[in-house]
Amino acid sequence: MPPPSEPTYSFSIPSLHDNTPLHCRIYHPQHSNQHSTSAPQSENHKSPTRAAIVAHPYAPLGGCYDDPVVLSIVDALVREGVVVGTFNFRGAADSAGSTSLSGKGEQADYESVVGLLLCYLRSLISLEEAHDHGDAGNETAEEKHGLQGNEKIDLLLAGYSYGSLVLARLSPVQEILLRFEAAAATPGQAVAEILATARKLASETTQRHLDERNAHITTFGSADRNSTNKSHPHRHHVRLSADLAHDTLEKLHFKRRNSPRNPSDIPKQTTAEQHPTTRPTISPSYLFISPVILPLTLSICPPGAVASLPSLSFLGKGRSPSPSSSSSHSSAHYLQHRTLAVFGNKDSFTSSHRLRLWAEKQSREAAAAGTSDTGFEWTEIEGAGHFWREEGVMGALQRRVTSWWK
Repeated sequence: MPPPSEPTYSFSIPSLHDNTPLHCRIYHPQHSNQHSTSAPQSENHKSPTRAAIVAHPYAPLGGCYDDPVVLSIVDALVREGVVVGTFNFRGAADSAGSTSLSGKGEQADYESVVGLLLCYLRSLISLEEAHDHGDAGNETAEEKHGLQGNEKIDLLLAGYSYGSLVLARLSPVQEILLRFEAAAATPGQAVAEILATARKLASETTQRHLDERNAHITTFGSADRNSTNKSHPHRHHVRLSADLAHDTLEKLHFKRRNSPRNPSDIPKQTTAEQHPTTRPTISPSYLFISPVILPLTLSICPPGAVASLPSLSFLGKGRSPSPSSSSSHSSAHYLQHRTLAVFGNKDSFTSSHRLRLWAEKQSREAAAAGTSDTGFEWTEIEGAGHFWREEGVMGALQRRVTSWWK
């Protein structure tokens, strides 16, 4: 069995809800095109366009991003070449704050990480484009280091147990992007800090890859002691690219330190109107692992439902959101995209009978409203409990997830 994946980055970001510090991790595949020295030059530094986020179980019961099921899914996806983000909800492990009663804080926590990871991928792609085209000093390119671009990004949003409850409440991905874009130019907001963190990490990743490539080229060329940069034309280009990544990071830091505090003081030439936004094409998929079905309903997280499991409850008795609230329109929007639910027939939180009823209902609704590239699938793993501790069931879970999200 291969060793468990180690996080490439560990860091904190503020939650969009109330600036609560959340601890996060990003995992990079160890053997991707970015690290392959045998790949053609055009593919050697190709930025990743597949990413996933996995949310953990209930914090008051010990849930955090070190949960064995979360780490198992991380390992499976990283081996498939996927960049994976995990995080601790408020009140979990080393994240600040405490678990909320309404679930609104946790929803914003998850959406904060969605914005972070999309900006991180987009920044990697932007730096690669700058490396290829030599436009490091182009202000328009720098403005696009974040949530703009033409590329297609495959994004898997996953939740295990309590994490599935939060996942079901998320706003559609495009709405999350719009929120980030609307607040990105306003200094002092959580969005600005999240985007700055994503850009910094992307710059560090790009610099590391360029250094590795430069070291490989230097080693490869050392057999000829009389070789010069003229005989190895790529060496000088790599060094320029490394300087580019460093300069871009420095400019981002400088721009952040010197950003005007009053949004009205922002120069007109840096506003979005000067550079029309081209949003990346995001193809979201959704993964529910051991979803917790609240009583008296066949929805994962119904507005106003009565929960008989207080430790997993989002909403209190008699509460019903307004028609304009995100919960009222986002609780089933995942049915418009590829979705997989995986659970065991020995789940101790929700009976397998109720899980099957819920899954069948989701399948019917997705079939009625879906298109050829969407659909709700579900799998019941024989012998698996809610915590996936039984012999052989974790491997079955990993195989089902990776075979589905190709």
